[in-house]
Amino acid sequence: MIYNNLLIHKNIFDELSNTISNKKIQNAYIFNGQEGIGKEAHAIEFFASLNCNNEKTCTNCSSCNKIKSLQHELLNIVLPLPKNKSINKKDSVLKTLDSKQLDILANELEEKGKNPYHKIKIKNANTILINSINDIKKSISLSIPKNKFRLHLILESEKLCYPRQEAGNALLKILEEPPENNFFILITSDISKILDTIISRCSIINFSNIEYKKHYDFLIKNKIDDDIAKITPKISFGNINLSLELSKNFKEIINNLESMIQSLINSDLNKWESTLNRLKFKKNIIESISLLNIFLNDVYKYKNSIDNIYFYNLEKYLSIVSKNCSLNLEKFNLAIDSVISNINSNGYTPLMTTSLYIDLNKILNNR
Repeated sequence: MIYNNLLIHKNIFDELSNTISNKKIQNAYIFNGQEGIGKEAHAIEFFASLNCNNEKTCTNCSSCNKIKSLQHELLNIVLPLPKNKSINKKDSVLKTLDSKQLDILANELEEKGKNPYHKIKIKNANTILINSINDIKKSISLSIPKNKFRLHLILESEKLCYPRQEAGNALLKILEEPPENNFFILITSDISKILDTIISRCSIINFSNIEYKKHYDFLIKNKIDDDIAKITPKISFGNINLSLELSKNFKEIINNLESMIQSLINSDLNKWESTLNRLKFKKNIIESISLLNIFLNDVYKYKNSIDNIYFYNLEKYLSIVSKNCSLNLEKFNLAIDSVISNINSNGYTPLMTTSLYIDLNKILNNR
């Protein structure tokens, strides 16, 4: 194994191993499933097994050692990148990055080589650029050693088609005439955004969410406090990377959530605004609003004696809201989803969050 800290999806791992044994490697795969469950790492393990010099993932041959640092010459990682500079379509995609961004990318790839659940993050990387696909066209013409395979691993592949389909259409042309001993794995958490014509040329492998007990055990093994390890797998909906991030600042996150709940209970707009204004980054604001949505859904379950409450540590507030407020899950979800969408679309965040407070206050007080 390349990763000694990966929770294996055994059915998928066995399926991929069988394709190697039977020498039935497909030209293209889509690994579909929610974020943070190890899809990319399974692709890397598959690639390692195909190219290991000892005909298995030995972890100590020259090929496996290069894969550990994601520096293998036959591994081509494609991902969304920001477009800072005006470059022509024939230029390498890396020309769009300045020296600081190149360093960030190198560090992110290094971390991904260590942590199978790490999500590579580069600011303003919203789309897969056409230059990345043109780089693939160049690389597939290069020679490959006998019985070896080149993997083009496309992360967040739904962004091939967003906001334009140029990169997606260019990839489709390659998939229509797949080059020998090159294969593609498209990683996505939203397959609906990928062109149907691309999907039709891929073998789809669906990853299920990681079982709660495995997720909990993983966090305990990584020295996360028991109380936190019991809650974060639920509020992250199985996303291990998100669980680890939430665990780092769990007390602060819960304090912010309690403050937002209190502001709604007491109709205190000033408290609401001051709580959200303390959050420096857009992602933290979205995270807090999303957790509030989970709490409001918990209130409904609490009031109707439905099991599987996520925020059982906030029973005091579950009781208060369930007794004194009107509950309309559909309206809660619509209001919160709308605000998150607007924030993601670069709406003015303070205005969006204040608008959300007003909407939630009306729903809770049935006005």
